[in-house]
Amino acid sequence: MAKQVQLYDQMTKAAILTMEIPQSWESWSNVNWSMQDGASVSYEIKIWNPQGQEQFWLKPSRTFNEMSTPFFGTMSNSVPMMPPLQFFSSFILPDYQRQFPGLKILSSEDVQMSAQEQQQFNQKTAMLRQVNPYCECLNQTANVIAEYNLNGQIVNELLAITADGMVSANPFAGRMGSWSTYMATYRNAKRPKPEMVKEFNALAGTIRRNQEWEKVTGDFISQSQKSRDDFIRRSQESQSRHNSEMARMQQETFDYINNSRRQTFENQQRSSERTSHMWSETLRGVRTVYDPYYNRQVEINDKFNHTWMNNYGQIIQTDSHLYNPNSDSSLSGNWNEV
Repeated sequence: MAKQVQLYDQMTKAAILTMEIPQSWESWSNVNWSMQDGASVSYEIKIWNPQGQEQFWLKPSRTFNEMSTPFFGTMSNSVPMMPPLQFFSSFILPDYQRQFPGLKILSSEDVQMSAQEQQQFNQKTAMLRQVNPYCECLNQTANVIAEYNLNGQIVNELLAITADGMVSANPFAGRMGSWSTYMATYRNAKRPKPEMVKEFNALAGTIRRNQEWEKVTGDFISQSQKSRDDFIRRSQESQSRHNSEMARMQQETFDYINNSRRQTFENQQRSSERTSHMWSETLRGVRTVYDPYYNRQVEINDKFNHTWMNNYGQIIQTDSHLYNPNSDSSLSGNWNEV
């Protein structure tokens, strides 16, 4: 039997999200509002079985700045943007190995985007490159399954990691940008990979975020960054009286970094939405495609390799790459593969 829990932000007294968990499980949440190095809001959710090893943990997002320019060199806190499996190897795995000697990695693989998600990502990248031809975009998810000894019992843990961000890689101005990582983990007693994925998706698929709370946090970040931008602008205007060209280059650099930081929270929400949608589709065995005739999104069975739609809204699915319903005299309408 499951129960629905609401996890709260103590500052705003509003629910961050709701989710369904087993009746005997417990839950905990924490929200961090930070003004250090730019405004940010991150939250952490943990649910667990007090009588066993089962645990689901939605960890705080982590935001990194990448900045390496001919004018300023490489900043001390600069971290190059990297895909999720590389991030796991560089930042997560060393901590796990220290905490759990004898840890084994059973599997590690990228999660492929659906055709629609890939199209949306390509469109977003193309739009950004119209403004900045040196733009590099990343939005990728990977799953890792680890095995280790916890209190004398062998357990498996699934780590779902998403990396999302944008960096300008101008060969003359250097690399400048901001990117973030998001990670959820699920731990249980040793079991086959399909069971781990199914149980993880069953919990993650019940998460429903509070849009009102996300609007409050988004407004907080935007207003804080606006104040920071105004301060930087006034400082740079004063400096420009002494060295106008250097001030101009510095202003452009700071503006770009701050714009990237403002976008980080928006990217977090989009990435979280994509990951939740992906978990939900995986759990239900469906995927979403675009219907060109009726300009709508349609959910279809994910077990077939080829899907056809006609102008009457009818759908045919098949595993045969040779089948074309336009050649079937018993069918009417114009058929397109989606």
